[in-house]
Amino acid sequence: MTNNDSRYTDPELRTEIKENIHSGDKGGKPGQWSARKAQMMASEYKKAMEERGEEPYTTDKKDKDDRQKNLTNWTAEEWQTSDGKAEAKQADGTEKRYLPKEAWAKMTEEEKNETNEAKLEGGKHGKQFVSNTDAAKAARKDASNDHSEMEQNEDVKDSKQEEESHNTKKRSKTDEDEKSSEKGQDDSHPKKKQKTDGDEQKENAEATEKDDSKTASKDDGDHGKPGSTDRLPEEGQAVHWRVASAWCEGTVLEVLYEEKEVAGRTAKASQNDPRIVVKSTKSGKSAVHKPGAVHF
Repeated sequence: MTNNDSRYTDPELRTEIKENIHSGDKGGKPGQWSARKAQMMASEYKKAMEERGEEPYTTDKKDKDDRQKNLTNWTAEEWQTSDGKAEAKQADGTEKRYLPKEAWAKMTEEEKNETNEAKLEGGKHGKQFVSNTDAAKAARKDASNDHSEMEQNEDVKDSKQEEESHNTKKRSKTDEDEKSSEKGQDDSHPKKKQKTDGDEQKENAEATEKDDSKTASKDDGDHGKPGSTDRLPEEGQAVHWRVASAWCEGTVLEVLYEEKEVAGRTAKASQNDPRIVVKSTKSGKSAVHKPGAVHF
C-alpha cells in the first residue's frame, strides 16, 4: 500500500479494481496500463463506493493532487476515437488514436486519417505509445487550453455558489432566532400543535430509512446483507462482495483488528475500524475490505 492510499476511503477495493482492469483487455492490452484504463478504474471505484453510500475520496475537490486533477480533466474532456467511440481497440488487436472530443472537432478529415494511420502502423509493430502528428498535437493543445478556461469559469461559479450558500445559512439562522423570540411571546396563548422542523426531519429520516431498506433488499438479492463493525463474519464463512459492477464469491480468511501485511500490502485496521480478509473462489486471490463491503 502506498503513501498516497490515504486519499481513498477504501484503498483495498480500489487496488482490487485496478488489478482486474490492468489484467483485462478493455481499454488496452492485458498487462498494459493506459489513460483509458485509468479512467475506467476511477469510474468503477467511484461507482462501487456510491452504491455503498460512501464518499470515494478522503480529500476535497480543492485538495486533489496533480494526478487526480489530470484524471478528472481527462474524463471531462471526453476522450474518444475519431468516430466518437469510447473503445479504441479494434478486432485485429490494433488501437485507433484516442483524443479529446474538442481536438477531433478542430481537425480536418485528412488530419484525422493521418494521425489514425500513424497510430495503427505503430501498433502493428508492437508500439504502445505512438506520437501524434503535428496537426493532432496542435488540436489537442488548443482543446486543453479551451478546457482550462472552462474549468476556471467553473471554479468561479463554484465559489459564488458556496458564498451564496453561506449567506443563505446566515439568513436562515437569523429567521430562526426571530421565530424563537416570537414563540416565547406566544407561549402564554396555547395553540393547536403544528409540525416543527424537527418533526419533519424525523419523518423524512424515517421515510429515507424505509426507501434505503427497500433498495438494499433489492440490490442484495441472494448475497446477504452488508456487514458492519457490529456485525462481522466468521473465519471460513462464505461471503460476497462487489468488484466494479460484478459480484464476487469467496470465504473469510480472517478479521483484522490491527495493521497487518496481506498479499504484499499493508492493511490498516483497528478495534474500532476492523477489516475483513477474503479469498476469491474464482481467482484464489486474497483481498481486504471494509465490513460494509462484505455481504453475508
